[in-house]
Amino acid sequence: MVKKGFATAYDALKDLTANTGTTQGAEMAASGGFTPNAQTVSLRGLGNNQVLVLVNGRRIADYPSPYNGASNFVNLSSIPMAAVASIEILTAGASAIYGSDAVAGVMNIKTKRNLEDTTFSAKVGTTTEGGGDEGRFQLATGVNGDDYTVTFALEYHKQDPIFSADRDFMDSVDDGPAGHNYLDRGIVIVDEMVRLGYYQDDEETEDIDEGWTLYRDPTEQRCQISGSGYEYTNRVMNEGEEDELDYGYYCGTDLSGTRSIRNERETISTYL
Repeated sequence: MVKKGFATAYDALKDLTANTGTTQGAEMAASGGFTPNAQTVSLRGLGNNQVLVLVNGRRIADYPSPYNGASNFVNLSSIPMAAVASIEILTAGASAIYGSDAVAGVMNIKTKRNLEDTTFSAKVGTTTEGGGDEGRFQLATGVNGDDYTVTFALEYHKQDPIFSADRDFMDSVDDGPAGHNYLDRGIVIVDEMVRLGYYQDDEETEDIDEGWTLYRDPTEQRCQISGSGYEYTNRVMNEGEEDELDYGYYCGTDLSGTRSIRNERETISTYL
């Protein structure tokens, strides 16, 4: 694990060729993930609730929130890498021996024993294009006696987010393969009041086909005083459409740069 540069037990296990199933983790936080803080694997695509995770041959507590709101599982990121000595993996079905939650296999994480020295490690890094600063600090120590041994490990991990604005090929609506796209509609100021949505001008809709809505022009000056990066923009009809009217002017904002490429993460895990 050290030679391959794995920083966590999860990094080592997700690299398995048998880990073929899709799981929701930290990167799913913005798209409906139920357990965004947890990290898990799915052997042979059978689901993470079909993999039995042991520590020194014993079962450990499940994550407090069900995976995808439906099934129990073990959060692999809760085990500090500083305490891990080796990982034993059985990728064949073992439900006859271990129970129904071992259909996809068994993972046994063996921790360090008889530690006499205190070790500390720190890893920090960043990206060449900006954003995504990361730091990981690990501590392991132990106390041994004639008839006892105590091992303690602590890990702190902080990962800054990477936003689309940090990458010049993803920071604007103009970066799409089709060229210019339309800004998302935002606040329009009508009658000196800030309103969400748009004010319909009924007097100008009498000649518009049923189903169309024409909104009052907010003007460029009013878009500017709205603040929050709103711009005065116009969405025209798609080429080939028969109606002579366009979609009108509105206050829009470029949300492309606010999207997360990699989410923020901060964890503290201990082992005793």
